[in-house]
Amino acid sequence: MDKLRLTMFIGMFSVGGGQQMVYELIRKLDRSKIDIEVICYEGRADTRIESEIEQICTVRYLDAKGKVTIEKIKKVSILLIKLFYRCLIVTFFSF
Repeated sequence: MDKLRLTMFIGMFSVGGGQQMVYELIRKLDRSKIDIEVICYEGRADTRIESEIEQICTVRYLDAKGKVTIEKIKKVSILLIKLFYRCLIVTFFSF
């Protein structure tokens, strides 16, 4: 049986409740049954939680902080289309 794919979106990895929730959830999920990926809207924040999440699963950074532009919307839209095509569960934290 194929693994379930779980993709989580988070705005940024600066310390906060959403970041802690993502970390705790990822840490406790059975990774032998679930492929986990985290997508961070902003760039790398160099936090402890971020480093620990990177050791557990794949993390992608969109580096899209600041003003919302057409290019940023396009980048996120293309990624979402690709993810939803192959992903069963998508969750959002801290937007």
